[in-house]
This record gives sequence, C-alpha cells and structure tokens, in this order.
Amino acid sequence: MKVEVFRVYGNETDIAEFARKSRNGGVSSVERNANLCKSLLVAEHGTPFEIASIVWDITAPRDVADQLLRYRHTTPNVMSLRVCAPPPVDECEPCERGWYQTCLNEYERRIAVGYSREEARKCLPLSTPTRFYWSTDIRELEHIFVQRIALAAQSETRRIVEQMHREATKLFPNCFHSVVYHYETLNEESSKDDNSRS
Repeated sequence: MKVEVFRVYGNETDIAEFARKSRNGGVSSVERNANLCKSLLVAEHGTPFEIASIVWDITAPRDVADQLLRYRHTTPNVMSLRVCAPPPVDECEPCERGWYQTCLNEYERRIAVGYSREEARKCLPLSTPTRFYWSTDIRELEHIFVQRIALAAQSETRRIVEQMHREATKLFPNCFHSVVYHYETLNEESSKDDNSRS
C-alpha cells in the first residue's frame, strides 16, 4: 500500500481569508490565521475548509479503495482493469500474494483463450491492488480521519488513512486538531463495546 501527495490546492491562509469574508474582513497574519482555523473547528463552521484540497496518489487493495471511495464529497479517478492489466503480484499485500498469484494465473488463462479484459477481470479478488487519484477537500478529509482512524475501522484502511493524516497535518497543521479528540473518543467507545461483549 502506498500514499503520496500528488497536488495541494490552497493553504491555511486561503481558509482564513475565505472565513473572513463572512466577518467583513480582518487582519491577516500567520498566527491569526492559525487561531482562526482552530476556532472554526471548535465552532464546527466547516464551509471555509472546502476552499482547500489535497489530491492523493494511492495504491491499495480493492476492498480498501471501496471503503474510501464511498465518500460522496470527494473526486476519484481509478485505474480501470477494463483497459489496464492487473498490477504485478509484488504490489499485493504479502499475506495475499499466494492467492492473488493463483487468480492472476486464471486471469491470464482467460485472456489467452480470448476473453476481453472486462470479462477476464471477474476472477480477481478484493485483494487486487488498485491505483487511484483522490481529491479531498479539508472539510471532508477531517470527516474521513475521524471515521477511519478509529480502532473499529478495518486495519488496512486505518493504515492508509493514518499515512494520509500524517501528510495532511504537515500541510495544514491547524486544521485537524479535533481529529485527535475524536480518535481517542472513538477508540475508548470501541474498547468499551469490546469489553461488554467479552
């Protein structure tokens, strides 16, 4: 699995300036912008965070991609197995490589006997790696972090989103502080649920 930042649009200054429009202006500085971003989070005033976005370059198993790409306020562009050959086995998670190789062999057999790629791909498992660009604005990104960093989230998905969180925090250091609170709260609730079932 791989996560890289492909493009960044906007920054915290843009978010702060966007917010100031509703307050009829104000003085801009690095410190004031940081404080304004933090206060917007506390007040749950999310609209200004939609002015900035990050485009990610992600390689992940199909089941992880399916969980991420279900968020409606994001824009994906996914590698199509209808026109591309499946990725090689070394891009698959190590624990899945044996089964993935078996499925790849069946895919190649189908291609050899005349199946189209569109038909041949049906034998590929959910562990098949897929590559996609994924554009997320900062508001939606925080929502994704809150849900997918929790212990209740699938572990592979959580690993991808934790990598995204580390990169996003470098770019927008004052836009995700509430994630820490939600992360701890969700994990505490998840632990309580686990204890009540045991």
